[in-house]
Amino acid sequence: MRTLMVGLATAAGLMLGTAGVAAADDVIVYDGATGIPWSWPTEGACISDGPDMHLENVGEDNLYQYWYCLQHDDGLWYLHNSDQPTHEE
Repeated sequence: MRTLMVGLATAAGLMLGTAGVAAADDVIVYDGATGIPWSWPTEGACISDGPDMHLENVGEDNLYQYWYCLQHDDGLWYLHNSDQPTHEE
C-alpha cells in the first residue's frame, strides 16, 4: 500500500444564489515521499489503482472516501478523492 498525503483542496462551499447549494470538497492524491501528485497515462490504469490508494491521514481518508480519475491539461490522469459520491467538472 502506498503512503499518500492530501495535496490541493478545492472550494469548500460555493453559494449559488439563495439556494445555499454547497460544492463537494475534492483533493488530488499525492505521493507522501516525493510530494508529487500520482498520475497515470490512461484512465483505466488510474481506475485500476484507485481502490488501493489511501490518504496519509486516516481521518482525511475517511472524510474523502469517494474517488474518481480526471484527465488534466497535461494529458495524464490524476486520482481525486472527494467527500461526495459524484463530481462535476
